[in-house]
Amino acid sequence: GNTYKPTKEMRTNPLSSKPSSNTVKVVWDGYETVYDNVHHTNAFVNKIVENNTQWKEIWVNDLKVKWQ
Repeated sequence: GNTYKPTKEMRTNPLSSKPSSNTVKVVWDGYETVYDNVHHTNAFVNKIVENNTQWKEIWVNDLKVKWQ
C-alpha cells in the first residue's frame, strides 16, 4: 500500500514541529499514515482511536500497540 506522511502544515499540535524521536504509524485499508515528532504517544494514539473506527493497526516506534 501507499504511505502518507502529513506535512508540518497539516499537523495541528505545535509540538509536532519540535524534534522528537517518536513516530506513530496508522495502518488503514490499503494505505498507512506515518506521523513523526510525536511527543505524547499515548495521547496521540488514544485520540486516533477515539475519532476513527476504520484503522487496522497502530504502531509506535515500530512496535504494534493496537490492532482490530
